[in-house]
Amino acid sequence: MVVVCNNSMGVGVEWPEPVERVQKLAESGIQHLPQRYIRPPQDRSSSLSLSPTGVPVVDLSAGNSMKVMQSACREWGVFQLVNHGIPDTVLSSAMNASRGFFDLPMSEKQLYANDPLTYEGYGSRVGVQKGILLDWGDYFFHHVRPLSHQKQHKWPANLPHFRS
Repeated sequence: MVVVCNNSMGVGVEWPEPVERVQKLAESGIQHLPQRYIRPPQDRSSSLSLSPTGVPVVDLSAGNSMKVMQSACREWGVFQLVNHGIPDTVLSSAMNASRGFFDLPMSEKQLYANDPLTYEGYGSRVGVQKGILLDWGDYFFHHVRPLSHQKQHKWPANLPHFRS
C-alpha cells in the first residue's frame, strides 16, 4: 500500500499558472523532464529503506515505524506501508477502482479537477505558489471519512466501484 502525505491546504481559489497534467506531458513524447519537476540533488537523498520501486518503506511491525513514517513524509511525501494487516482483496479492490478513474479519457477526468482551496479531486500539483517545483504525477484526492467532509460532486459518477 502506498500512502501519500499531504498536510498543506491551498490558500487561494485559483491556480497561479496553468496546470499541466503529468499524464498529458508524458504522452506528448517529451524527450526531457521539464526543469520544474527536477529537485536539486541535496533534496533527493534519503537514509530511508527503499522499496524496489524507489519509495520509502514503513513497516508497521517495526518499533520505529512512526519515526520512519514522519521522515518519509517530510523527505519524500509518500511511502509504502507493509505489515499493515489490510487484506489483499481490499487493496486489490481499491487499486482497481483507482485504475478505473485514471483510465478515463482526460476530458472526463477534468470534470473532477481539483482547486487550490481544498485540493480535493483530480490534480497534478500541490501548492499554490507560482514557479514551485512540482511532483511528477497526477493524483485523485478525496475525503472518505468523516462523511461530512466528502464532496460527492468530486467523486466520479460513472464508476460505481469507486464509491464502495
